[in-house]
Amino acid sequence: MKKLVAILLVFFSALGVYAQVDAIKSSSSNNSSGGERSSGRGAAGAADFFVYLLVDNIIPWQQQVLQKRTEIPELVSLELRLQTGLQPSTYYLALPRIRANWGAFSTDYRRSYLIESNPLGPTKDISWNDWQLLQLNLVNTAAARFRIGGGIMSEAFEARQTFTEYTIALGLTSKNKIYNGEFEFRQAADLATGSTPRWELNAHLNKKLFDRKRIHGYLTGGGVFQQYYGKTNVWAFTAGLTFKLY
Repeated sequence: MKKLVAILLVFFSALGVYAQVDAIKSSSSNNSSGGERSSGRGAAGAADFFVYLLVDNIIPWQQQVLQKRTEIPELVSLELRLQTGLQPSTYYLALPRIRANWGAFSTDYRRSYLIESNPLGPTKDISWNDWQLLQLNLVNTAAARFRIGGGIMSEAFEARQTFTEYTIALGLTSKNKIYNGEFEFRQAADLATGSTPRWELNAHLNKKLFDRKRIHGYLTGGGVFQQYYGKTNVWAFTAGLTFKLY
C-alpha cells in the first residue's frame, strides 16, 4: 500500500507542479489580450443552453419529481460543503460550496481558492467564483442521481474574465444511507477565443456522522484534478465536512 501511494505521488508530481499561481495568471492575461473579453458572452451562452433544454414540459416534469419527496427528502434541500485540498508540500485548495435543490432543479455556488507556498517570498493566491446558475437533475432515485448544469466561472484576478462553464455529475447512495458519493466533471469555455480556461474532475465519498432533526452531517474525503488553459495542472487530496438541511 505504501509503495502504491509513493508511485501515485511521483506520477502526479510529474504532471507539472510548478508555480501554478503565476502560470495561471499569465495564461489568463494572454487569453484576454488575444481576443475580446467574454464576460457577457459567458452568461449569454449558459442562458441559450438552458432555453434550448427547458422549452417544453417543465411544470409536469417538476411535479413528477416532487412526488418522490417522501422517499427522497433530499430532493428539496440545502447543502453546505466545507472542503479543503492539499498537494503535499506545494499548494493548498479551499473549495467552500453551497447548493440548493428543488426537485428537478438545483443551483450551485463554489468559491475556489488556490494558495501556493513560496519559500522565497510571500504566499501567493488566486481565486474564482464558480456559479452553476441552473442544473437539471435528470435522474432522481434513492440510489442514484444524475445531473447536468450550466453557469459561469469568473476569475477574481487580473482581467477578471468570465466564462461559460458546464457540469456533469453522478451521485450514488448506499442502501442504508450511511455512505454517498459523487463524481463530477466541469469544463469552462471561452466562446470568444475558443480556449478552455479550465476543466476539472473531482470525486468524493461522504460518511454520515449525525442526524439532528433536519440537519445531517457528513465527513467527506476525495480528490480533484484541474487543468488551466491547457497547460497548468492542479491536483489535490480533499477532505472536509458536508451539512444537509431537509
